[in-house]
Amino acid sequence: MSGKTGSVRKILLTRAPEDNSALRIELEKLGFRVIEIPALETVALKPSNDGEIAAKWNSFGWMVFSSRRAVRHLLGWMKEKSLEFPLKTRYAAVGKGTGEELSAAGVKTDVMPPVEDGEHLGTCLLGAFPPSTAFFPSSRGGLRTAQEILIKGNWAVSELELYETIPRKIRAEELSLLKEGADLAFFASPSAFSAFADSPSAFRAISRTKVLPIGATTLGRASELGLNAISPPGDTSLTAILKAIREYFRMSAP
Repeated sequence: MSGKTGSVRKILLTRAPEDNSALRIELEKLGFRVIEIPALETVALKPSNDGEIAAKWNSFGWMVFSSRRAVRHLLGWMKEKSLEFPLKTRYAAVGKGTGEELSAAGVKTDVMPPVEDGEHLGTCLLGAFPPSTAFFPSSRGGLRTAQEILIKGNWAVSELELYETIPRKIRAEELSLLKEGADLAFFASPSAFSAFADSPSAFRAISRTKVLPIGATTLGRASELGLNAISPPGDTSLTAILKAIREYFRMSAP
C-alpha cells in the first residue's frame, strides 16, 4: 500500500454494519483498518394503504426491492398480515445483498441489474419486459428513481412505505474513535451527514477527514457542509467503490 510508511490507513464506513460486509472484507484484505459508525437507523412505519396492497397481493406482475431493508421490513409486514410471497409474481433486486435477503426468505430473484442502483434497476426492467404491474416496498423520503422510470414507461406502480431512515445519535465511544482520526470517510447518502452535523464534536472530526461520497447528490451535500470531498465512484457497485479508494490512495489494482 502506498502512503505513510509503517502506518495503517483507516477508513470510516457510515452505513449499518450489515450493509458493509462485502466492502469491509475487501478493505481489510487491502490492509485497511475499518471503523464502522452507522449514521442512520430505520424505524418501522404503519402504512395507511396496507389494506389496498393486501387486497391486490397476488395480482402484481413484479415485486421490486431497492434494498435489503425493504426485504426485511416487508417480511415483518407479511407476517402481521399472514401473507406469503405470491408464486406467480416475478422478483427484481437492486443488487447482490438484496438478492441474498430474498434468497434467505425462499424467493428466487428473476432480475438483477449489472450496476447496483435505482436507475439501472428501472431501466433493466423497462428495457427487457413489457409494461406490467410493479410493487415496491419502500422507505419514506427515499429515492424513487426506479419507480419514476417505470411509470414513464407505462408501468403501473404501487408502493407501501414500511420504514423511515432517520439520523442516529453517535455514542460517546464512537466519538472517541472519530477523534483518533481517519484517512477517508465513506458516505452512502446525503442524509448520512445529518448524524454528524447534529454533533459538533463529530462534525469537527469529519471536517478534518477526506470524504468519499457515493454519488453526485451526496457530493453536493458534502459541499454544502464545507467538507473536503473527493470525486465519487463511477457507480455504486462494490468494484467502483474499491476502485475510487485505490485511486485516492494510489494503490495498484490486484
